[in-house]
Amino acid sequence: MNHRSSILLAAVIAISASTSFAADKTPGKLIKDMSWGPIEAKLTAEQDVVRYDRDVLVTLRLSAPKGVDIDPISLEGRLNGFTLSGEYGGEPTVAGDRIIIEKHARLTPSIADEHRIAPIPISFTDNRKTPAASRWFPTLPVVFESIRPSDTAATDITDSIEPLWIRPSLTEAVWLLLGLLGVAFIIWLVIKLIKGLRRAAILRQMSPKERALNELEILLDRKLPENGLFKDFYIELTMIVRRYIERAHHIKAPEQTTEEFLEAVSQDSRFSENVMTTLKSFLEAADLVKFAAYLPNQSSVNNSINTARDYINTDSSEARKDD
Repeated sequence: MNHRSSILLAAVIAISASTSFAADKTPGKLIKDMSWGPIEAKLTAEQDVVRYDRDVLVTLRLSAPKGVDIDPISLEGRLNGFTLSGEYGGEPTVAGDRIIIEKHARLTPSIADEHRIAPIPISFTDNRKTPAASRWFPTLPVVFESIRPSDTAATDITDSIEPLWIRPSLTEAVWLLLGLLGVAFIIWLVIKLIKGLRRAAILRQMSPKERALNELEILLDRKLPENGLFKDFYIELTMIVRRYIERAHHIKAPEQTTEEFLEAVSQDSRFSENVMTTLKSFLEAADLVKFAAYLPNQSSVNNSINTARDYINTDSSEARKDD
């Protein structure tokens, strides 16, 4: 073979090699196939040359047959000349009989002699075998070319990276929602507590008469008789009167039956015979509704309301206190 033929052969070999390289590498991207055994692994970088004014976005795509579980992976501690600015993995997806897992990472370059991703250990368990077999393999190292800024152009480097929205996983979204609901619930509890303390302070400043009349107005606003809730209405109405008597006369009226209460007040000189008769009729009429399923008409309801209001307003002990 003469000298001219040797040069021609070398040129053909060089062209063939460059053509083969171009077929394996997308222009502007760096793609590495790192498959091993049942695991298909491919690392893709959005750029094959490191520039100091932009980050490098890397995706490691793993695919395994159903029944083969891949352990979580991370680029933490596997970088040289890069800082790991963030990484996230989406939920696994199914394509035919294979499970696909993707890990995305943002690498921020720093000035270094070499920009490199060291081999990443991929561990997996093959549950198709009995017993299940656990194995691992390292990926290939990935080395990037880099363009170092000249001393004169160093001051011209600016950060032109646009913000990147990293979609949270379903689990992260659920936890975020639960956290927001928890904060909202705590705020609601605090507001309710403040309102309760404020209302309690106002009630403590009221006289027994004022407090009882206020409770009566609140009960009437609920319109229980209009909705057919006669038993609930009479329970609340008699408790208003009983609590008034407890506050004004220090008799444990709410804790006594009607018979026990009437027996107690009959021996108390502060209750006149007329008052005793009024209270007896009022409480016995209420007991018919509460315990005998009696359904009063509107006239009976109004009479009970007026009796309770008149007693509270005209009670002699409370009248002396107001004086």
